[in-house]
Amino acid sequence: MPNGAKRVRGLAARRRRRWRWLAVALAALAVLLLVWRLTEHGESPSGEPGEAPAAQAPEPEVAADLPYFGFNELRWSISWQMGDPADPDRSLRLAVDASAGAGVNTNRLPIPWNDIIDPAGGWDEGAWARYRDAYEEMVARGVAPIVLLYAAPRGGVEQADPNWAPPGCTGGFASPPDPVHDADWQALVVRASNEFDQALALQIWNEPNSRDYWGGETCAPDPARYVQLVALARQALSGSGSEHPDRALVSAGLNPATVPGTIEWRDYLEATISAGLLDYVQAVGLHPYPLRGDCDRAPDPALALSRGMDAQLAQAAAIVPEPTPIWVTEFGASSAAGLTTDCRALTEADQARALSAMYDSLAADDRVEVAIVHQLVDEHLSYPEQLPNHFGVMRDAPAFLEPKPAYWCLAERRGRPTVDVTIDCG
Repeated sequence: MPNGAKRVRGLAARRRRRWRWLAVALAALAVLLLVWRLTEHGESPSGEPGEAPAAQAPEPEVAADLPYFGFNELRWSISWQMGDPADPDRSLRLAVDASAGAGVNTNRLPIPWNDIIDPAGGWDEGAWARYRDAYEEMVARGVAPIVLLYAAPRGGVEQADPNWAPPGCTGGFASPPDPVHDADWQALVVRASNEFDQALALQIWNEPNSRDYWGGETCAPDPARYVQLVALARQALSGSGSEHPDRALVSAGLNPATVPGTIEWRDYLEATISAGLLDYVQAVGLHPYPLRGDCDRAPDPALALSRGMDAQLAQAAAIVPEPTPIWVTEFGASSAAGLTTDCRALTEADQARALSAMYDSLAADDRVEVAIVHQLVDEHLSYPEQLPNHFGVMRDAPAFLEPKPAYWCLAERRGRPTVDVTIDCG
């Protein structure tokens, strides 16, 4: 299988082929219209009197093309490999099967750097094996994952890691590396690229415009430092020891929320592009989650949230120069309908219609080559009151991997059989 960069280059060719097929279809339609006009007046296409030709089947519509689709899950390599001691990978296999049943050909495989480093600063080979198992399960089903690299080791009570984060940057969900550990960062990039040789791409970091993923409240997001990490990754892939020097890189998706400690995503994206981001990546990542203010875009809540996503796509397209592709590495809608304090908390039926509308918008956008739903399975057993933990298209209870309506709607969009034909997908 070709590596990620070759696939990315192939996407442009797919788009050109799609337009050629569209031109062929339009030309065929024009011929059919001419035939109809002539035969309506009792003439054959040659201008001679005669019978109308036999009815012909209409040309098929040119379907919207979304080259890559999948799900984002941290649990691929963590909790889903820690179940039954007699068969610890059973939940992983079932989850990957479920994703494949929805028609995926990629999934986002997050690899927190701090999970694969041992207390002495070496590789934790047991942890690497978990990620390799998840990767191999995906590849065996024809799924080329996007490998997400983020979260430097930073010590702490929970993990006996070395602290490689900058001083004062050990809060939040993830920390960047201190510059003195740039070589360690490059070693991670090379090993991940070599280890997961059939990956679609490596994604560098997650939502670095937010303090949550950049060291916490005392560590301000830094677009220039982020671009430096991307440049270091590209340099490492071009160096000795790298088996895939042209490995595709995609920039981090950005947090669209306007909260204290977060650089507004458009400002951050513009700053990274000004700092040279596009010299190192093959695609720009985006996380166009609807905001509370989007609820007023339409009376129908599903349509309102889809329009909110569309607005962010249009804003990103205005910032990112063509022909750079946009990869939506997270999008979604929550079915936490019981959470009455947030207008974005939908019923399961409305979640299905919202995700269907979002998928259709992404598929119709020529700039978008990848769309990743967050997430496959709910987490409401762990966090029953929080909006983010009902983003799954499958339930975690009472039965693990019980499909919600959204699962069947996405499967239908991907050309897979739908069990419940009564579902309103919009």
